Amino acid sequence: YVLTPFYSGFYCSDFSVDLPYKPSTIKNTTLVAFILCIPFLFIGSTELIRTIYMRYKRHPLSLHNKYKIQTKNGKIIELPEQIGNMIFIYGVYLFGLLCNLNITLIGKQTIGRIRPNFLDICQPNVDVYKDLCKNKYYIVPMVDFKCKNSNIGDIDESRKSFPSGHASSSFYFAIFLILYISKTWHKKNLGLLPHLCQFLLFALAFYIGLTRVMDNKHHPTDVAAGMILGSIMGVFGYYC
Repeated sequence: YVLTPFYSGFYCSDFSVDLPYKPSTIKNTTLVAFILCIPFLFIGSTELIRTIYMRYKRHPLSLHNKYKIQTKNGKIIELPEQIGNMIFIYGVYLFGLLCNLNITLIGKQTIGRIRPNFLDICQPNVDVYKDLCKNKYYIVPMVDFKCKNSNIGDIDESRKSFPSGHASSSFYFAIFLILYISKTWHKKNLGLLPHLCQFLLFALAFYIGLTRVMDNKHHPTDVAAGMILGSIMGVFGYYC
């Protein structure tokens, strides 16, 4: 909201920016609910079931380990292992998610790629392809033509296509949890359940990415770049 996206343009032979506006299948609020609530439920359920299992089996490992946090005034705060694990793992997840979001926004602001529905949102004051393409082969919005849409926020948002934030966020969330399940869920006791959950997480992230192309919000390459970025950051967030 502070920086203005780079003013990129499009070629006269490129009709991919003249697609109609559609509402999002997966809205921002729905995406935020997915990437914040589902990991919290996964991590919390894992710690709860692990505790119940170890007590039921009378596992030799202690269930009374403590996290010790020292405050600035020297006071020691003790947390049960299960609560400490939740705070630590979920905190790491959120930190990686924030890093992923910032890298995604850097790409959007720096590249300034035009979304497929840009012309429908902009509402140019001329017929771009008929009037401007006679003497030009590359057209820059707001330079070669003006937008009749007075909402500057909508126009700026329609110039942030690369990479897809939905794809990068959903793949970060999916890859992080897939690695978490692989590490903490014992396959000998749970059979195919861990693999089924991992598949469903990946399928959900893949579907979210595909909806961005279906809804004319992103080009396929934007979504592919978001998937790759989110996957890399998911691995980085989990291991580092």
